[in-house]
Amino acid sequence: MSVKVKSKELIEKMKAKLASKNKKVFISLAIAAILIVSGVVAANVYASSSKENDTVYKETQVQYGNLTVGITESGTTSIGTETLDYDVTAVSVSKSSSSTSSSSTSSTSSSSTSSSSSSSGNSSSSSSTTSSSSSPALEVEEVYVASSQSVNEGDQILKVTDKSYQKVLNYLESAVKTATLNVENEKIEQQLAQNDADYTYKSNSSKNSTASAEYNATAQDLKDAVEEASDAITDWEDTVSTFTEEWNAKYYEQYDIDGLIEKCDKYSALIDKYKEEVSTLKETMSTLKEQITELETQISSYDSTQNNEKTLDELNTELTSLKESYSTAKSSLSTAKSNLSTAKSDYETAYSNYESGIASYEEMVAEGETALAEKEAEYDTLKAEYDEKVAKQTEGLIDAEQSMKEEQITSNNADTLYNIETNGLDDDLTEAEETLEDAQEALDTFNSLVVDSIVKANFSGTIISVGYVAGDEISSSTSIVTYGNPDEVTISVSVDQEDVASIAVNDTVNIEFTAYEGTAYEGTVSEIATSPTSEKSSTVSYAVTVKVNGDVSTLYSGMTANVTFITKEMDNVLYVSNKAIITEDTKTYVKVKNSDGTIEEREVTTGFSDGSNVEVVSGLSEGETALIESQVKSE
Repeated sequence: MSVKVKSKELIEKMKAKLASKNKKVFISLAIAAILIVSGVVAANVYASSSKENDTVYKETQVQYGNLTVGITESGTTSIGTETLDYDVTAVSVSKSSSSTSSSSTSSTSSSSTSSSSSSSGNSSSSSSTTSSSSSPALEVEEVYVASSQSVNEGDQILKVTDKSYQKVLNYLESAVKTATLNVENEKIEQQLAQNDADYTYKSNSSKNSTASAEYNATAQDLKDAVEEASDAITDWEDTVSTFTEEWNAKYYEQYDIDGLIEKCDKYSALIDKYKEEVSTLKETMSTLKEQITELETQISSYDSTQNNEKTLDELNTELTSLKESYSTAKSSLSTAKSNLSTAKSDYETAYSNYESGIASYEEMVAEGETALAEKEAEYDTLKAEYDEKVAKQTEGLIDAEQSMKEEQITSNNADTLYNIETNGLDDDLTEAEETLEDAQEALDTFNSLVVDSIVKANFSGTIISVGYVAGDEISSSTSIVTYGNPDEVTISVSVDQEDVASIAVNDTVNIEFTAYEGTAYEGTVSEIATSPTSEKSSTVSYAVTVKVNGDVSTLYSGMTANVTFITKEMDNVLYVSNKAIITEDTKTYVKVKNSDGTIEEREVTTGFSDGSNVEVVSGLSEGETALIESQVKSE
């Protein structure tokens, strides 16, 4: 239904604004309430008419809320089931004096659980463990219920034989008793291990103060050993040196080698002296003889009539003198020759004595060299011992330094080593306690499930199936009974392979049922199939199961639902309908209806959009009225 705008002033303003186009006038229309995202927004319609078209405006509110984008798929609902199960998980409980061993043979862990199934009519077990062949089993004596029968929690379901009941009960009680003893034993073992760790910690902590002292003591011992070997060599060298000096001096003095050499040198010098005297005297005598001969010739041919330098008497006197000198020289020559002969004889005697002494000396020296060689053999042994101790010192210092550093590192890291040693110290005790807990839990669960050989219902509902008849042995592989559970509603949808990668278990989803259009439900992804729904199909998709949360009392099996898997969501943002956004060139604006009825074009900045609404970053405020413009043909 449409009406004209009552405000003439508003009409005149709008006409003036559009006068240049000469095409449109504005009218106001009142339209029915419309639904915008989460609520109903009242809309007034304005129209500007021309000969051909009318411009119609629809009001929409600017508001705060969440914008969500996701993948929407359709599916149908299923009502779940609950089961009453007898699960037996075997846990080894063996007596041990030092540790607790475990295997899957002894103590059992029984449980009565309510597990969910996403499809009607299917029985399932939430946790079923194959019982050990060594653990006793319950034997069914009588079944009290049948399929399609309604039961209440606590109603009797079946009875087991008293004998099998007592066997299982005794077995579980024995397991608890044994596990309790094992816990006490492990407490003792833990205390002993803790004492060892404390002692080691104290020992390691003290190593830092003793490491240097131990190193210094080792280094000093090695040094002393080397010095001792070095002193032994020095003593040997002193002994050899003294021995050589004493030996040489002893035999050198004993044979008076120096005296013999001195005598040889003395007589050799006399020989040289006398040889020189003989030679000199011979030359003197030769000269005198020539002078005598010459003078005798002068005397024999002396002519007194001649003018002579000397008289005959003077010549004779001179001749007599020369002869006397010659006679004296001849006598001296004889003496010199005699002395030379004596000196040669003495020299030969002295040299003979020298050669004899040297021969004896060299013989004794040879004996000394033999003795010295024996001493040198001792040196080789001493040197080898010295080299060995030097090598041991080098190696020992390296080992001692390494040992010192290791002890220092050990001491510096005493806390860490203590933590390492004590880490896991509680493991065996914890394991024993966990085994005890499992055994006790099995006993408690068994006692809650089977009381005096009677198994009672753990859920109120209609029985879909009964798993046993009289004579059967109850096992974990088959549920005792399966009930229908109307409070468990799931939806199975098929999701394309390109989209399933963005979905994860426990993701929150939005749900809308065709039967309840406009009512929002929330759900949680409970399962994603790992195999495709159909290998023959041209497109690959996977089944995704969603559990509906909240009140599901109005939901029934087979209802159609649209499930939206959220891929992006903006919380608590200011938004407006996408249809209210107008873009011209680079300008984005919204037509806003002011409180006085005027229309204002306001520039805005937009952000995230969910396809229906868009985030308004700036330009609008909550509660303002935006206008959605559309064109309609006039009648």
